[in-house]
Amino acid sequence: MLINQLIKSTNFFFPYGTGIFQDDNANIHRTIIIQNWFREHEDSFPYMNWPPQTPDFNPIENLWDILEHRLRGGSFLPSSVQCLSGKLLQIWTTISTETIQNLIETMPRRMRAIIRAKGGPTKY
Repeated sequence: MLINQLIKSTNFFFPYGTGIFQDDNANIHRTIIIQNWFREHEDSFPYMNWPPQTPDFNPIENLWDILEHRLRGGSFLPSSVQCLSGKLLQIWTTISTETIQNLIETMPRRMRAIIRAKGGPTKY
């Protein structure tokens, strides 16, 4: 996933190199192989180690929700991991850049809210 999608997506959405990978401290990001991969590719894009937070605070969770909602909203029932992967990729390509940009633009408000709440719950 990292090799095939992350760098390509970063280059697509941030063609001028302004994108930053935000690590949300998910368990998968804590594995040695993933940590090593990020160290080996640190010149490819900036990396931000983000403190643990509530799921709604992180716009990435909003993207996961969009994927899940669209997947469950269809009549599609995957018969294999490969089939599911293909369907998720198809759905991913239908998420508009406007939707993604809107989520990106919410980050300053989300960050201010979490700072005001001193790490506590926010409306996000």
